[in-house]
Amino acid sequence: MKKKLVTAIAAAMIFSMVPAIPAAAEEVATAASSEEVQTADQTTVSTDNTTENTTEASTDAEAASDNETTAAETKSAKTVVKKKAAPKKTTKKKKKAKKAYKPVNARKLTSAYKSKLLKKRRSVVSARRSYVTRQKFEENALIDLAWSELKDLSQVKITRGDFDLMCRVVSAEAGDSASYQAKEMTAECIVNRAKGYKNSNPVASAIRAKGQFSVVRNGAINRVTVNGETVNACKDALIKNSHSKSLYYFSAGRYFSWARPYMHLNGTYFCLKK
Repeated sequence: MKKKLVTAIAAAMIFSMVPAIPAAAEEVATAASSEEVQTADQTTVSTDNTTENTTEASTDAEAASDNETTAAETKSAKTVVKKKAAPKKTTKKKKKAKKAYKPVNARKLTSAYKSKLLKKRRSVVSARRSYVTRQKFEENALIDLAWSELKDLSQVKITRGDFDLMCRVVSAEAGDSASYQAKEMTAECIVNRAKGYKNSNPVASAIRAKGQFSVVRNGAINRVTVNGETVNACKDALIKNSHSKSLYYFSAGRYFSWARPYMHLNGTYFCLKK
């Protein structure tokens, strides 16, 4: 009887424990599953974080690379602009602007110009020398300007040949020993007469006109000497009148009765046209 009771109690206890075992197993399985899920979630989160960090690092690297590329392009562009904007260096020296020639007034010469004339007076060339030699002498004798400038500034058309002829006529008529003013007045008579001719050689036409200059007829112009002062007297007369524009005549002995007396200078009588 006792054995049956013990057996019954043991069986009852076993039956009461059977449902608990699956439940415990289920709880263990559930806990394990939960831990696995949590671990998986943590792994996923870690992976996501790693991916995000990798993505962010890649993005930052790309941004840094883009910035470096942009900076390099900007620097290159600035260099190109700078190179283009930089002016070219010129090695040529700037020429100083030459002062315009100031016409000389024979009646009011400066001491500086008188000094230059005195030096030119000492240099002489003979009319017997070749035309080329005389031409070079006359060009070198000019004070303060070149032949091309004299040609542009002259009141009448003038050629090198006509200028040489004019210098020889003034030397023959006034004489090399005459004053600068006497030479310049003689030259002005030629220039004023030349203004009446409209051809290409007005100076030569005025000098070679019939009955005008005896030194041309008797050949004296081929036997004289011309100094540098005479050359500049002719130059100054061509550029600007220092005396009346009606100054036309001169004589070695007296004033002409049919002209207006103007000035007696160095033995020469100068007259104005009526």
